[in-house]
Amino acid sequence: AGTGKTTALVARIVSAVECGRARLSEIVAITFTEKAAGELKVRLRERLEKTLRGDKRREALADLERAHITTIHSFCAWILRERPIEAVVDPLFAVADELQRRLLFEEAWDEWLEAELGKNPPALRQALMFGLELDTLPELATLLVEHRDRLAAVKWPAPEPLDVDAVVAELRSAAPTLERCLKHFTTRSENAYLRTRTLLDSLPSLSRAPTERRIAVLRSLELTGPKAKAHLDSEDAFRELRDTIKPLASLLESFASAADHNFLVELVAWLRGFVDHFQKAKHDRALLDFDDLLVKTRDLLRGNAEVRRELQQRFKFVLIDEFQDTDPVQTEVVLLLGEGAPGKLFVVGDPKQSIYGFRRADIEMYAGTRREIERKGRVLTFRQNFRSASTILDWVNDVFTKILVKSTDGDYQPEYIGLASWPELQTTHAAVTLLRPKQPLTPKT
Repeated sequence: AGTGKTTALVARIVSAVECGRARLSEIVAITFTEKAAGELKVRLRERLEKTLRGDKRREALADLERAHITTIHSFCAWILRERPIEAVVDPLFAVADELQRRLLFEEAWDEWLEAELGKNPPALRQALMFGLELDTLPELATLLVEHRDRLAAVKWPAPEPLDVDAVVAELRSAAPTLERCLKHFTTRSENAYLRTRTLLDSLPSLSRAPTERRIAVLRSLELTGPKAKAHLDSEDAFRELRDTIKPLASLLESFASAADHNFLVELVAWLRGFVDHFQKAKHDRALLDFDDLLVKTRDLLRGNAEVRRELQQRFKFVLIDEFQDTDPVQTEVVLLLGEGAPGKLFVVGDPKQSIYGFRRADIEMYAGTRREIERKGRVLTFRQNFRSASTILDWVNDVFTKILVKSTDGDYQPEYIGLASWPELQTTHAAVTLLRPKQPLTPKT
C-alpha cells in the first residue's frame, strides 16, 4: 500500500489518450468495488484536466462518463446485455443483489427440500442416520452453488467398496474373546471397556437391520486398547485384549473412512439437484447473480470466437486494479479480452493484500498469472512508498522480511519486498513504539 499502484494505472490511461493510442471509450479499467471505481473516475478526471488541452481534453471528458471504469461484475453485465442472444440470457435480465439472492436461495431451498422429503432419497436417509441435522445442509448447498461452474469439470469420485457382511463377521468372530476379557476389568469407566461394551451390545441388531442402518452403526463404532495393566486383574487378559482390539480398531477406522467417503459422494450428487433447481428459479425470474455474470461472460468469450474478436478489437487497453483479489473466472475473462497487441493488458496488485478466498480470490492463481504476463511482457516491482515516514518503513522492513518468507512448496505465501520512503518523508524521529507488559506473559497450557 502507498506505492502508487493505482496512480500508475491512471497515468497509463492518460498516456494512452494523450498519445492518441486510444479514446477513453476504447479502454476498460476494472477495480474491485463500486466505491473504488467512483474514486478512480475522480482521479482520472483530475489528471485529464491537468494534462490534456483543447479538443482532446473536451473529447476525453465527454467520454469519461461513458467509459468502462467499473467493477468486473458491472462490466460483465454490460457484455451480456450487448450480446444476450449469443450468451443465452434474457435481454431484460436483472442483477440480483446479495439480499435478493439470499432470499431467493432460502425460498428455493424450502421448496426443493419439501419435494425431496416426499421422495425419501437414500442420501437424506443416510444423512439423518449419520446424525446430520437438516439445518446444516444449506451450508453445503451454498458451497455447491458458489462453485457450480467447477462441478461440470470435476471428475466425480467413485464410491469405495464396503463389505458390511465381512466386517460384521470379523467382529462376531472376536466377540467371545472380547466378552471374556471385559470380565477382568477392575474399573468400568475406562474407554477401552466402554467402547468394547458398546460394540458387543450392538452386534445383535446388526444381523436384523437393513444395510443403510448397519453402515451407520458400524461407522459409529470405535475401539481403544486398554491403557494400563492396572485396569485389569489379569496381565494375560490385558495382552489378549490389546492384541485383539488392535486389528479390529484399524478395520473399523478404514470402514468409517470409506463409509464417510461414499456418504459425501452420494450427498453431493443429491444436492446438485438443488443447484439445478436454484438456477431454474433465477432463470424463471430473469435474474442473474454476481457469479452468473462472471460465468456466463466467461463462457461467451471462451465459446464464441466472433464475439471475443469483436470485443478485443473494440477495447484497445484492459487495465485491472487490485488484481490480487481476482478469482479464476474473472482472470479468464480479463485474459481473453486482453489478448492482442503487446502492452494491451495492464494489471496492478499486491499479493500481500489479497483477501484469500473471499469471493474465491486465489493467491496461487495470481502468482500463475503473474508468471504468464512476465513470459509475454514485463513485470515491474514498486518499492517506493509515498505515505510512511522512513523510520516506520525501516522497522516494518526489518520485522516482516523475517516473517513473510516465500513458500517453497507452492505460491500461497508471497515474499516480502522491502520498501523505501519518499525523500520528503526521510526522518530520524522515532515513529514506532513497542508497548511491553510490566509482567512477562505466560503461555496458557
